[in-house]
Amino acid sequence: MFSCGQLTTVSYMKEQRHTTASGWPRRGDLAHDAATGRAGVVIALPEDTGAPVFHLRPDGGAGEDWTAKRGSLTPADTSEPGAAPEGAR
Repeated sequence: MFSCGQLTTVSYMKEQRHTTASGWPRRGDLAHDAATGRAGVVIALPEDTGAPVFHLRPDGGAGEDWTAKRGSLTPADTSEPGAAPEGAR
């Protein structure tokens, strides 16, 4: 039987494997967070912080940073208003 701490570690390890296997998102990628409906630039990965979440900052830097789980992130549609044009990074 697992304790709460072990479940967190197991969840984190699964999350980290998924991130490493796909290679996305990486720092600097523009991602859409379905949980919040916001798009932002990935500024920290789970392996950076030891938590099973990504840290995002609004594109352009104005506004509050937030965290998101891998399952809620998709590549941002750069044709959306306010999104950075392709190749801008």
